[in-house]
Amino acid sequence: MTNFTFYRDRDNGSLVGFRAEDHAGFAAYGSDVVCAGISALTINAVNSISTLTDDRCEQFVSAENTVIELRIKDIPSVECDILLKSLELGIKSISNSYRGHVKVDYSEV
Repeated sequence: MTNFTFYRDRDNGSLVGFRAEDHAGFAAYGSDVVCAGISALTINAVNSISTLTDDRCEQFVSAENTVIELRIKDIPSVECDILLKSLELGIKSISNSYRGHVKVDYSEV
């Protein structure tokens, strides 16, 4: 199961990052559409935030441990906020469609 944690700012509740870890286990490696969807959304969010906004962020990726994490260092810009909300919408949609393969949580930071 993929564990997907969205980070929320404890003061204002805005999304300020995320952490995705583990494989969905929906199908065999190379055929897992759940993992492919999560990966596409996650990588696109990281690349979009890095390329299309001026937000400073920290990134951590471990292919060995199947982890990708991103944290915004300051208050997210409007553009970054939209990108993180779009990621949240996509991940929650996958989670609702493939119950038992994606767990979505929130953590205040």
